[in-house]
Amino acid sequence: SQCRGVLLFEKGDDAVIVRRAAVFLLYRLLCGVEGDAHSMLDGQEDTVRHILEQACDDKDAIVEGHARTALALFQSLEKTPGIQEL
Repeated sequence: SQCRGVLLFEKGDDAVIVRRAAVFLLYRLLCGVEGDAHSMLDGQEDTVRHILEQACDDKDAIVEGHARTALALFQSLEKTPGIQEL
């Protein structure tokens, strides 16, 4: 929820470092869940997808790049049996 708040509402230039950190944290969390994504995300798949899609439109290239990488990883995790059962 903290990453969501930062990425969706902190749009100023002075918050760019915080947005970078938030999207990178989401990326690293997704890297860590791998095959256990369904239980780790605990029904928050749509929220995570929405946050990452919004971050892909960030004006900062680093935030955008991390968001696109995280979204691609998330989409690959969706193809695993654990998430498809939703």
